[in-house]
Amino acid sequence: MATLNDLRTKGGVIVTVVIALGLIAFLLGDLFSNGSIFTSRANRVGKIAGNNIEYQVYANQTENVKNIYSQLWGTTAFDAQQYDMIYNEAWNDLLMNNSYKPSFEKMGLIISDAEMVDMIQGAYVSPVIRSFFADPATGVYSPEVLKGFLSQVESNEAAYNIWNYIKRRVAEQRLVQNYTTLVGAGFVANDAEVKGS
Repeated sequence: MATLNDLRTKGGVIVTVVIALGLIAFLLGDLFSNGSIFTSRANRVGKIAGNNIEYQVYANQTENVKNIYSQLWGTTAFDAQQYDMIYNEAWNDLLMNNSYKPSFEKMGLIISDAEMVDMIQGAYVSPVIRSFFADPATGVYSPEVLKGFLSQVESNEAAYNIWNYIKRRVAEQRLVQNYTTLVGAGFVANDAEVKGS
């Protein structure tokens, strides 16, 4: 009986030590993997180009996009489909800023001022411009609607914010288009390659 009692007493101490060591190992592992014991993995919404995207960064970007669309549509009441669009656009903004733009800059891909003017009012108007400045009656792009909007940009802060957003979208869309064209051109086989195979 004495042996059983000793085993229970000493066993309790052993179990307590094992639990304490496990807890310490868990906390140290969290410290070394996150940089802080108090940083939670639950605050991360994703990873872009090897960088963790924290919830607050994504929430701020979502709020920025929501403000643009509130000004654009004149409402703060969005339906589920509009919220999905806002959330996707916020994530795409983070993707563009953290992955695509740095890569484009390393490659030297830029949009010149002349190209920007051409995409806004030239012969090759951007699809982004065409979608934002359609005639409400016909649904077809109208240069007059664009001109009417641009006349407000200098005097109206909301119009100014929307215009900057649209210009950024136009430039990003063209950068992606130029990149895909560049990559596509690299997949074309020349005559020597065709004859050699």
